[in-house]
Amino acid sequence: MPQASEGTRAVVVVGGAPIGEEIFFRGIVSPVINALIPIPFLDIPIQAGIFSIFHLKAYSGSFEKQGIGVIGVWSSMKQALTKLNGAFLGALIFGVIAGTLTAMRRSVLPSIIMHAMVNGYLIATVFVIIALSLAIIKRYKIREVKCEQ
Repeated sequence: MPQASEGTRAVVVVGGAPIGEEIFFRGIVSPVINALIPIPFLDIPIQAGIFSIFHLKAYSGSFEKQGIGVIGVWSSMKQALTKLNGAFLGALIFGVIAGTLTAMRRSVLPSIIMHAMVNGYLIATVFVIIALSLAIIKRYKIREVKCEQ
């Protein structure tokens, strides 16, 4: 399968992912959890945990490295928690905030907007870091960087 360009990836990450993820996690998963376990607001940390586990694929490459199925997900979660993976914790905190926002507003639209803003900020930050790095390389005529280990 051909690789997407950086622009296409940015559009998907900023536009498509927030819509799909918020509808799925806050619009479907959260109400299902709430129906199964009718304890007020218990669905929020549970769906946030599932959301952060889902994002381990984005942060670590794939579940295939850890295994397949429930064992692979458990292994991924255990590895992330053991290392206190910042991205995992960030997704968990974001999931709690988005879940709370959705519950308070009774709509996924505010969390879609917030998710798009966060992803847009992250993408913009990456592009700025790359641009600055390239400018430094060009300015100082850096050709090769050797890393000593």
